[in-house]
Amino acid sequence: TLSGLRYDINTTTKEATLKFCMTSSAEIIIPSTIKYEGVEYPVVAIGDMCFIGRSAITSVTFEGTPQIRTFGNQSFTRCSSLTSIDIPEGVTSIGNSCFSNCTSLANVSLPESLITLGENSFAKCSSLTNVTIPANVQTVGKGCFSDCTSLTSVNFEGNPADVGDDAFEGCDELTDKSLN
Repeated sequence: TLSGLRYDINTTTKEATLKFCMTSSAEIIIPSTIKYEGVEYPVVAIGDMCFIGRSAITSVTFEGTPQIRTFGNQSFTRCSSLTSIDIPEGVTSIGNSCFSNCTSLANVSLPESLITLGENSFAKCSSLTNVTIPANVQTVGKGCFSDCTSLTSVNFEGNPADVGDDAFEGCDELTDKSLN
């Protein structure tokens, strides 16, 4: 446990996963590496339900050169005060319901490395107004942006192989959904 964040260490792969938040801080800083018993471990994942329901969180910062590859299922679900997040380059997967019900989330920056957006990953982000889906994205999960009631624009930089059912259901303000 470091700065109110608990990690799981895999001594075989020499990697760490952020598993649980025990802090009530509004500003979360996620390090690129942690040191345990004299060994440095890169933080490669944010685990399932890590920050679920942490309504005090307003910002998440990735320190140094992030090495995170995955955001787990429901990692940030119901973080209702989170207003924006820049998901670092290198992340390939955003889990199911990862940011669902982040009702203050107005801005999200998705990395070029992203391949999969899980089911309902941004569902009910009622403050989200526009999003750019990077060219490498192959899967936009079922209900991915459902009920994003302020969403007006979606720009697909590529052509995903799989756009799930109801990916944009309830996005009544969506007037511009463009494929490049």
